[in-house]
Amino acid sequence: MTDDAGGIGVAPRVGMSVSEVGPLVGSGQTGASWGTASVLVKRNSAEHPNVVANEFIANRLAMLMAVPVPAGDVWTGPDGEDLWICGVIRRGNYYLPPPTPAQLHLIPGIMRARMIVFDTWILNSDRHDENVMCDSSGDAWLIDHDQALFARATEDRSGKLYAARRQKVHGSVIEREAMPSSEHLKQAIAGLQAVPRAAVVGQLEEARRRNLVTGLERDRLRRTLSYRADNIRSLVQVPKDDPREEAGRAPQDPAEEGRLT
Repeated sequence: MTDDAGGIGVAPRVGMSVSEVGPLVGSGQTGASWGTASVLVKRNSAEHPNVVANEFIANRLAMLMAVPVPAGDVWTGPDGEDLWICGVIRRGNYYLPPPTPAQLHLIPGIMRARMIVFDTWILNSDRHDENVMCDSSGDAWLIDHDQALFARATEDRSGKLYAARRQKVHGSVIEREAMPSSEHLKQAIAGLQAVPRAAVVGQLEEARRRNLVTGLERDRLRRTLSYRADNIRSLVQVPKDDPREEAGRAPQDPAEEGRLT
């Protein structure tokens, strides 16, 4: 392997792109330095009015499921506009191209299963090959969640989200090209259902605190996500050879059963 200068070197690890590392801070005992990293900046637009809220909430929910996503946060620009900022994933100075089916298969099966379950949970039907980043070692990240959750709704976005709570999600490149085993899907489903509801509510409340959603939207998000987590087995596409013990069973709506508080 050659480095950028043409000599023999170590292949740069894929991850957040850091362009500069400054001198040590303070006494230097902790090895801390200020640095400069490349970030992607995304904003709401007339065509995509919910980018910042969708990206922030999806990012925080992904971390609760241990699904790898680039580090990100909301930043208020100089003109007062809320922007979504996330780290750029690269190998050295090179962006990762869309993965091939062979590269998708290098992602561990349990991680592919988590990614499918996660996209189903947040109503994300936009998982095409340019929204998955992975390298030849099987490391992977999911990016671009602006079409999840509220999607492009401009009016009553939380009402439309709640109305779609029973909707299945199709079209994931992972499902199409690198479907994990039914056993891995069962493990990922169990992992989602083990996520503490209080942790989910905490992230939704943080979105409300930052004025990304209203109190009503927070509550409808909670009810939608609770419903989809409770009924995820009926919403996830499972390999045909998997014996579905719940086949034919109509999903139960916890909101209708009075189990949500």
